[in-house]
Amino acid sequence: MQRKFVWSSTERYFQELVRFSGAYISQFVANLVLLQIFVRFVGLNRSVSQIIIVLILTVVMFFVNKNGVFRAR
Repeated sequence: MQRKFVWSSTERYFQELVRFSGAYISQFVANLVLLQIFVRFVGLNRSVSQIIIVLILTVVMFFVNKNGVFRAR
């Protein structure tokens, strides 16, 4: 539903599914790495760190989805 109404995608479903899955696996790994950096090296609380990371990754993933996963051809 999102691919049709939000991104106006017309590509093959499986190709987008692979790109979408890769993007979100990358986001998950980035979240884990950034959380460790913020907590261990910056010294922030885990909850505060996670809030900051979610805000950053939400914006990043919007552009990844727009320009990479559901890109217009």
